[in-house]
Amino acid sequence: TINLENTGNTSGTQNANIRMAVGGAAGGDPYLQFTVTGQTDWMFGIDNSDADKFKITPNWQIDVNTAMTINTSGNVGIASTSPSAVLSVNVSNATGVANALNITSATSSLLYVRSDGNVGIGTTAPVRMLHVKGDQSVGAVRLERTTTVTNSTLGTLQVKATTNGDMADGFGPNFVFNIEDNAAVDNIIGFMGA
Repeated sequence: TINLENTGNTSGTQNANIRMAVGGAAGGDPYLQFTVTGQTDWMFGIDNSDADKFKITPNWQIDVNTAMTINTSGNVGIASTSPSAVLSVNVSNATGVANALNITSATSSLLYVRSDGNVGIGTTAPVRMLHVKGDQSVGAVRLERTTTVTNSTLGTLQVKATTNGDMADGFGPNFVFNIEDNAAVDNIIGFMGA
């Protein structure tokens, strides 16, 4: 047990600090390690050999099986040592279709992203690129525009498909309206398209 205490109570600058330092760019890695003997290791610190990134790993080496990385720009990587955005999540090591991101409330999923790119809102089993599920009596999706519509203004919802032919070549309608019954069969009730 280590107890670090500063008993001074007269200045906000009287801090209690632990500092770990190495000699420079050619030095080692300053880190703190936690071990449950025979069970597991966790460590966090600076990976001096990898652009001074701050890393957390369930390992006894700072550059092995990295769970989280923060680079010197502040980008955070989950299972990624090269975060290219403010938050980068890597699920390339997942087997099958894994959940890459799940934002939940106390009782249900609000936004769910699978490793295959499908996004679910209100569902954790999105079967399309965007799958919205809701039981609201006023509808699950609302599109609203705030500008005056003119003949030269694009609509609130624009669907664009790229195809080598036209709709007559078998591309199909832009919109299909269907109702799924209890047997999970889609019953087409109408469509709109060119």
